[in-house]
Amino acid sequence: MRRRKDPIPPGAEIYWGHRASYAVLGWMLTLPALVLAAIVWNDRRSGTGDWIAAALFFLLTAGLWLIIVGLMRSYMLIDGDRVELRVFSGKVIRFTLGEITGYRFGPLLRRPLVRQYPTLLLYRNGERLPADFLQIPGRDRLRELLRELELQPQLLTPEERAGRFPLNRKLRIEGDTLIRKGERIPLSEIEARREGDLETVIFCRKNGERVLPRFLNDSIVNKDLLALALERNGVAVGDALPRL
Repeated sequence: MRRRKDPIPPGAEIYWGHRASYAVLGWMLTLPALVLAAIVWNDRRSGTGDWIAAALFFLLTAGLWLIIVGLMRSYMLIDGDRVELRVFSGKVIRFTLGEITGYRFGPLLRRPLVRQYPTLLLYRNGERLPADFLQIPGRDRLRELLRELELQPQLLTPEERAGRFPLNRKLRIEGDTLIRKGERIPLSEIEARREGDLETVIFCRKNGERVLPRFLNDSIVNKDLLALALERNGVAVGDALPRL
């Protein structure tokens, strides 16, 4: 399962998928299929419809196992400046850290009771690498190395390059200003505060008036560009917004 075509270079870091966790998940999906098959097999009254349902269930389970195997075989190898990774589809992608010119954060993955994880998108000479770094082992280590390069978000549209981008239907950024329902708020007048027992970070004016939603969920887009704009105006965002 954990084979690689070439030997691992001495001193290189390699990160594998969580094989044991994926295997447990696979068996949790398989056991109901086995129970269903046993019921149908032992029930003499089972008709054609029952067998078709069991067959479809087995096909679904087999498809899920293929996905799990793809996740188990993924890896990331870091050898100095060189990075090699195998993605879910089995494709091997190679690049150097120096080739990465920018990044973006894609949609958030929702996980119950834990923080939300955005998909990391990397760009090489303006073209996005064909990999979803959310599903690749070693993602946090890669972010540490990329952070040392002080990369900026990839500006994809003329509006973004001009410093204009929406946050939602009622909020947008224009240069160094937040537009909220027609009101113009300089970004330099915004500060980040921690509130409540969970120390939720809220963005408000100096007088405490909140200017961004309390929970920056999927109702807010372009969070990485918002983090960049705020930090350029002296507002430290910490971990409240996705940033490389």
